[in-house]
Amino acid sequence: MKRTADAVIVGAGITGLAIAREMAKRGASSIMIVDPNPPMTLTSAYSTECYRDVWHNPSMAALVSRSIDLMEILSDESDNAFGFRTHQHGYLFVSDVPDSGPNHHFNEFANGSTATAVRHHRDPTSDDHLLSLGSDVHNKDGIDLLWGSDVVAKSFPHVHAQSALHARRAGWIDAQQLGRYLLDDVERMGGVVKKDELVSMERDSNTGAVISVRLKSSGEDIHTSTVINAAGPFSGALSQLLLPSLPAPNFTNELHAKVIFRDQQKIVPSDSPMVILGDKTTIPWTEEENEWIDDLRMVPEEMAEAGLSKWLGSNLPSGCHVRPASSGFNVALWEYAHHDRPLNIHTGTQEEEAMNEKNNSQQQLNVKCIMPTFYDEHVITKIDPLYSEMTLRALSLFIPRLSEYVGVLGGNDIFTDGGYYTYAPDRMPVLGEVSEVPGYFMACGVAGYGIMAAMGVAELICDQREGKRQRNEEYNAFDPNRLFDPTQRKKMEQKMEEEAASTEQAVGGSL
Repeated sequence: MKRTADAVIVGAGITGLAIAREMAKRGASSIMIVDPNPPMTLTSAYSTECYRDVWHNPSMAALVSRSIDLMEILSDESDNAFGFRTHQHGYLFVSDVPDSGPNHHFNEFANGSTATAVRHHRDPTSDDHLLSLGSDVHNKDGIDLLWGSDVVAKSFPHVHAQSALHARRAGWIDAQQLGRYLLDDVERMGGVVKKDELVSMERDSNTGAVISVRLKSSGEDIHTSTVINAAGPFSGALSQLLLPSLPAPNFTNELHAKVIFRDQQKIVPSDSPMVILGDKTTIPWTEEENEWIDDLRMVPEEMAEAGLSKWLGSNLPSGCHVRPASSGFNVALWEYAHHDRPLNIHTGTQEEEAMNEKNNSQQQLNVKCIMPTFYDEHVITKIDPLYSEMTLRALSLFIPRLSEYVGVLGGNDIFTDGGYYTYAPDRMPVLGEVSEVPGYFMACGVAGYGIMAAMGVAELICDQREGKRQRNEEYNAFDPNRLFDPTQRKKMEQKMEEEAASTEQAVGGSL
């Protein structure tokens, strides 16, 4: 006899847990979360844990702003269990470009964003912005633009910049505590977490709708009409495994590595916003180091062996950032460092696929997804050995005293960890029901937005499942059918070409 579930959610990361809780709140009596790992242990465990409500894309603005609203409500219900109120210090983009009027890239960004208000600060004798940092106002909104190094330093003495853009309704949370709170609610309402993997999905021969799924380790068949793919970096491979007749969704898994370092000198205050380099940049070198680098350039083989090539440009991408963490540590990240190191997850090598076809058996993933194997084999081995030092060097251009840590920290005072950002080809989330397979939902491709978007994603998925949210312009931006339907896929590709040809935003890569 088959076991029955109202829904089977694949993935016990923050997205899967948020969906499970929202579904349980709406009355689903039997929810099963399937994951080979404990909850919150893959990419969700290595998040930067940040959120912000300022965007250029209206669809992302609507999704994440609503998600932040829901986090705020949950924070009030839980007595700030995951630090939402504690760490709403904002994002601070910094630049060496002085006030140049409306053509300054910060003005262009602010005016083209979804910010509810834009406030300018030019008077170094004014305390308006400084006083606002200590305000007890719960809902900080909009953007503050700080013009002049004295104005910036008055509010943020640790920062040296000619201009800064302070996005206010932004900050970070304790993602593990949020995940724990969501999971406790799910289990309290009758949901279960099953340590297992899906190997197949059965569909109705007439309608194509989901009927059941089979689990790998237990061999159980679970009768269900709803399957939700929230499998993070394994989302694409899972979709191919369950729906081999549909095109591959072509997700990209980009390495997301963080530098965690002990701030012994308390250079970055605990109430600092996340500081983000808003300009293209270059790594600072000493005169002696420049002489050594010039010698290396003469011998390409030695340059390659030193691993310096990618760090020597004069226009390295913006987006390098740092924020306070806990216990005297800071977290820093620069996506540029590993943009060229994807994790390729597919259903097997050509030989394995041929063997599977010959044996008429289910294809298996050729990447081990059990922790810590996944982390040890597919994260640690790909982190650039110069990543920590280069990130600190870049940040020292705007937080000068961080140069004191370059080449000095070691042992337990500095280390790296990370997971993967999962992107659809157009780098937009993939959220909703696949038209050809009623009951099969995708909650994938949330990339670096997983923590900040999770609550909004959960609401959107549950609304669609209940027929409460119809397709509209906002929803179409996330529609999973753009990855499978030839007509929609062509439109997506054309839009990607148009966006690639348009003017690139100069403000930090993470926006």
